[in-house]
Order: sequence, then C-alpha cells, then structure tokens
Amino acid sequence: MTQITQISNSQLILEDVQFVFARNFSGRPEGKYNRAGDRYFNVAVNPDDVELLQQYGVNVKLYEPKASTPEQELKMQENPDMYTPTYFFKVRVYTQFSMPSVAIIYDDGALGTDDLVESHERTYLTNEDQLGMLDDMEIAACDMTIARRDPSPDGQYARLNLKNAYVHVVDNPLRRKYGF
Repeated sequence: MTQITQISNSQLILEDVQFVFARNFSGRPEGKYNRAGDRYFNVAVNPDDVELLQQYGVNVKLYEPKASTPEQELKMQENPDMYTPTYFFKVRVYTQFSMPSVAIIYDDGALGTDDLVESHERTYLTNEDQLGMLDDMEIAACDMTIARRDPSPDGQYARLNLKNAYVHVVDNPLRRKYGF
C-alpha cells in the first residue's frame, strides 16, 4: 500500500505507490469526464492516512465496488478480498510549463533498494509523448514526489501535480538481449 514518507504544504513524498483504475499519462480522452490532453493517475491510500491527507486539503475519495449483474454479485461473494472499498486521490501530470522528471528503471528483480542503478538499466522521459508509455507498463514499484498547491480561490481542494517519479518496471528479457 502507498506509504506517505513526507507531507507538507508544498509537497508529498510517496513510496511504494499503488495505482488504482487506469493510468492516463498519455492524455487520451475518456468518456465525458476527461478532455483530450488531461493527464492524470489515481493513487490508492491507506485508510489510516485519509485524515492526514484531508488536513492538507487533499480530495480523498472512497470507491466502493458494486455489483451490476447477478454473476458479478456472486463473484464478489466468492472473492470478498478482491472487492474491498479503496480510498484514493487524483494526481495531475501537468506538462504545460515544464515536464515532471520521470525515470524508468528496468528491474529484473536483482536490484536492491540501495543498489546503484546503471545507465543501461534506466531511461529518462524527456518529452510529453513518452509519458504515454507508462499507461501500459507493468509497474513493480514506484516512488514519487507530488507538488501541492493551495486551492484556487473558487476551489476547496489542494491541486496535486506530479513533480518527479522513479518507476521500476518489470523487465523484459528481450529488452535486455537487444538493448532497448
């Protein structure tokens, strides 16, 4: 579960980030609620941290799965641990004035938490178009810093923008073989 390692009026530092729902780093339009170009993702939150986040103006929401068909109701009864309520908040990936710093680290499982990451094991995303790669990657672990801005005069919640992220993706043996 996502761990808050530091929180202040200007930023949040999160480790072992757990994403919920589909990530939208590419800015694709989705239904009637997401305009083309809006990039974001949702972070699952430990229920014990909800009150702390709300004190800093974070809009924490609760997702409670509901069955829409009798078959789904049966699945929910058979696997109740897969359908537990989840607290989450939304983070924007704002690229209008500057790019968040994102490093992709290819992890074959041998890297320790304090090991030096070699240059061939990492990639830095340098433009907006590359951010879309994160939508489809199998993420093993992610640590990030989120910039927190006070609410706008007509808003009631703090605005959260991705500042930087270190994303460990599950490595593909073919990528290692061919050097991509």
